[in-house]
Amino acid sequence: MSIDDIIATLATDFGKPGLSTKRAIGADEVREAFAALPQAKKRIRVYSEQGFVPGRYRYKCLIQYVEAHLVDGEWQWSSGWTGAQRSRGIGTRVVVQ
Repeated sequence: MSIDDIIATLATDFGKPGLSTKRAIGADEVREAFAALPQAKKRIRVYSEQGFVPGRYRYKCLIQYVEAHLVDGEWQWSSGWTGAQRSRGIGTRVVVQ
């Protein structure tokens, strides 16, 4: 599967850009995950480039991610949402396992 095919498949799940409490991904995060494939053994997760917020942030804040899992020798791509609060707003944006 090419990067363009992956982006086209996931594009319908991309959140609305520019919201401070819902940090969405775009094609750049998908490209970043695709570039990390050679280093990965089983999983890659890339969070929105808008980053995390401090744990003391007053409002609920979500961050979107793109994820690839290796299943039976084939990479399965998906996206999802999770809480954006991290200690002091510091977190790893690109997780490669």
